[in-house]
Amino acid sequence: MPDEAIAVYREMCLSEENPNHVTLINLLEACALSAELRRSKWAHGIAIRMGLASNVAVGTAILDMYSKCGAIEASRKAFDQIPQKSSVSWGAIISAHGLNGLPHDALALLSKMKVHGLKPNPDNSTLCVICMLEHYSCLVDLLARAGKLDSAFDMIMRIPSGMKPSASAWGALLSACRNYENTELGAGALDHVLELEPSVSAGYLLASNIYAAGGSWVDASRMRWMVKERGIKMVAGYSLVHIDNKAT
Repeated sequence: MPDEAIAVYREMCLSEENPNHVTLINLLEACALSAELRRSKWAHGIAIRMGLASNVAVGTAILDMYSKCGAIEASRKAFDQIPQKSSVSWGAIISAHGLNGLPHDALALLSKMKVHGLKPNPDNSTLCVICMLEHYSCLVDLLARAGKLDSAFDMIMRIPSGMKPSASAWGALLSACRNYENTELGAGALDHVLELEPSVSAGYLLASNIYAAGGSWVDASRMRWMVKERGIKMVAGYSLVHIDNKAT
């Protein structure tokens, strides 16, 4: 627990034992868990007074601590103050940007790391891709909810090559197509949703609603039949057809 770890550190300072870099790292990790910026600045100040802020292990812990507080600028400064950066410190700053909603910066740092001759951890590369896809999915969802369906589709098409648009992005577009009764664009989004998540009922049910709203009862029935035929479990909270604002 963060409070206990910080209390132990304070007790150590009152005793004859002198904290070392290992003790300091434990303190920094405790502050990271608390995600409190005030505590983090206090711990950073201790690292500076001990002359350990530029130590690669301590500096990495500092930047990670600040990233947990959402203070990405402080993370960058802590990273810049590490003279001999390791693959771990590079991975930490990449993760910091990815987890703070800056996927483009995370990818740029990943490329910069390679330029410095360091091999990235596969987890860092995966995290960058995941954060990038989540970023695009959020933008698609915002555009789709605003009724800008063509712009939402264009945003999906702008996802960098080598990254496959997620089911959540196509699902957001499909849901908006239902709300705005765009059967044509919805049919295209449906193909991608069913390809990516063939065992999830949501896509079939959204499609059924779209077809029913457009009067395509045969297609609506086909979607319901596919759910039963494939043994897909229905998710509570979805309705198959909306008629006069009533679910049936």
